[in-house]
Formats: sequence, C-alpha cells, structure tokens
Amino acid sequence: YLLPGQWVVAHEAAEITTILGSCVAVCLFDRVRRIGGMNHFLLATGGSLFEDRGRYGDTACDDLLQCFVASGSRLFDLEVWVLGGASVGGAGLSAPSGIPLGARNAAGALSALRRRGLGVDHEVTGGVSARRLKFQTECGRLELKTIDGLTPSATTLFAANPGGTP
Repeated sequence: YLLPGQWVVAHEAAEITTILGSCVAVCLFDRVRRIGGMNHFLLATGGSLFEDRGRYGDTACDDLLQCFVASGSRLFDLEVWVLGGASVGGAGLSAPSGIPLGARNAAGALSALRRRGLGVDHEVTGGVSARRLKFQTECGRLELKTIDGLTPSATTLFAANPGGTP
C-alpha cells in the first residue's frame, strides 16, 4: 500500500495499491523490462533537495523517473498514467489561485513529466470522487475504482500496450 509522500519501483511482480482524493499518482511501466512503479504526492510543487521529496509532484516525479533510468529503462519504453486530482469535498476550492488543489496537482504532474520528455498515455484526473488504484507492475495492468459512497463504484481497467509505440 502506497501512502501519500511515497513512491516505489518494483523490479519483481507486485501489486501496488493506493487511494487518491486531491492527491495524484503517476504510474510508469517499462514495456520492455516489464517493471512498474508509482508515486503518490500531495502538492504539485515545493520539493526540496533533501526533505519530503515524495510529497511534491515536481520532485516525486523526478525521483520515480530517475529510478527507472538508473535501472536501465529508456524513456520511449515507458507507458505513463496520471491519476487522481479530484475535488473531493471541495478540497482546495478556496485556494488563492482559484484553481482547485486536485487540478493543480494534476497539472503539476503533467508539467514535471513534459520537462523530462515524457508524454502521457492515460490520464484520469479531476471530478469529485476519490479513486482506488491497483497496479500490477509485471504486466502494466491498472484497475481504477471510483469511491463516492453514493453510487456503486465504477471500475476501469487499463492494460499496457506490450508492443509499445514511442
């Protein structure tokens, strides 16, 4: 289970789970090496060089990606998901910028990934419902469920493109 402020890259088969509200998770899957990883951050920017890097999208995305590259992954072999960033219970609606916290987090993830030369293959962000993720790292399968307590949860499945087109 991945808590806010954490990230992991699994070099062996694993299932990573987490729950997101206004937080965002970025999932990466190397289609060639068959490894996957995920981060779970709370705020879009503000990471320092040493402290709380996992809590902020700019540094959490950099650290996750750097771990893949250090392990031998190539950017064009990575499949990328950006998930979360909901306005659960009106989170962040009174922000000085007028942009909800979840939307700022999602935009921060997209910006951090673009700076590193990555596009996004799958994006499910925004809305008003929390989401539960289950990511199977060895095959790039992601199960996404909405959680709102009022209606039955919807499940969406994503599977990595094994052939992978850059």
